[in-house]
Amino acid sequence: MERLAQRLGVGSRQLTRLFARYLQASPSEVARTARVQRAKRLLNETSLPMTEIAMRAGFGSLRRFNSVFVEVYGRPPTKIRRTRGSAGKAEQTVEDVTKKKALFSPRARSGSAAAATSG
Repeated sequence: MERLAQRLGVGSRQLTRLFARYLQASPSEVARTARVQRAKRLLNETSLPMTEIAMRAGFGSLRRFNSVFVEVYGRPPTKIRRTRGSAGKAEQTVEDVTKKKALFSPRARSGSAAAATSG
């Protein structure tokens, strides 16, 4: 937090007061919320192992990730993934999501349109 305060040209105490005033949360609470939301997105969009999700989301350990997740969402991350799976959504890997984005890029569409008209 000290680095952020320096970059913004304010003291760390002032930055904490600004967070409390405008966000009604401390900087650490905002960071924790961002980490758990990132983890939930990874749970929903990939089939990565829980440990990998925890690390990519910025948690120092799987135990801390599970604890914070239950605190915020009221359920463990494994239950959320099971619920998603039983709802009929196909699990995707990070590579699948990347491939899908490439297929729907403007370049991919113009290339496939040219191939369709030349045949």
